[in-house]
This record gives sequence, structure tokens and C-alpha cells, in this order.
Amino acid sequence: MGFPFSSGDVLTAADLNGIGSWTDFTPSVSTLSVGNGQWVTAKWAVVNKIMFIDARFDFGSTTSLSGLFRIDTPGGYSLDYNNISAGLAVYNDRGLGDFVPGVVQPDPGGNQFRLVTQEWVSGWGRGEVDTNTPFTWASTDRIWFSCWAVLA
Repeated sequence: MGFPFSSGDVLTAADLNGIGSWTDFTPSVSTLSVGNGQWVTAKWAVVNKIMFIDARFDFGSTTSLSGLFRIDTPGGYSLDYNNISAGLAVYNDRGLGDFVPGVVQPDPGGNQFRLVTQEWVSGWGRGEVDTNTPFTWASTDRIWFSCWAVLA
């Protein structure tokens, strides 16, 4: 992965097509018991020193979340917290038909991405996604997110 070419290298079409190729993976979230839920899509790519991630998780009837929803950085890469990273997320309470917007941020305490949401408590507020934020997760609920980050 990454960008293994140097100045002066002669590149083939296969080399060029392989830059930033998506790699499927199963995200690691220590507080998530997948049960009969599923990662519908989860892929990552690296171009030079920038990582891209795109994923969707569908909760099942035996899925449980026991804390903050933080995704470990795939591929053993380390994040560079001195540079900006960003991402968007959507949290879908399918029982109510609600879509709640959110963002993805690198967690400066470790090589993880944290999912953050806007939540309605007594006005819009910010909170990390957990067992009850932005709502109580249930069967058929969904999390979609896409993000990018600068690597160390």
C-alpha cells in the first residue's frame, strides 16, 4: 500500500491503476459485538500519505454496542495529528426513519477514528457515538461514514 514510487521510475498502466486501490477490511471496534449485524461495505485506500476509509454497518437483532464507537486505523498505519483530517457520517434510526448527521475525527489518544454526532437534547449538541447517542441503537439501524486522514 501507499505510494512506493520514486522520481525517475518508469510506471506501467498496472502501476498507475494500482495507486489508491481499495482494500476490503473488517473494521475493528472493541466495543461492538457484531452478532447478526454486518459490515455491508468497509474499504480503505492509501495514496501517498493520505488514508481514505468508506464503510457502512447495519445493526442486527443480536448486535450490541457497549461504549464509544471508535474504529482502529486499518493496515497498522499511524495518524499524524498535526494535520487536518475529516469525514462525514450518517446515523440512520430506521425504526423512526430519522437520519442524523455526524462527522468522523481522528482520536488524538490513539490510532483510531471517532464518530461524533449532532444530538437533540435541549437544543443541538455534540456527542460521540455510543450506546445511546445519537439514539438507542436497535435492529436495522445503520451507520455510514467516509473519511480521510494524513498518515505519520
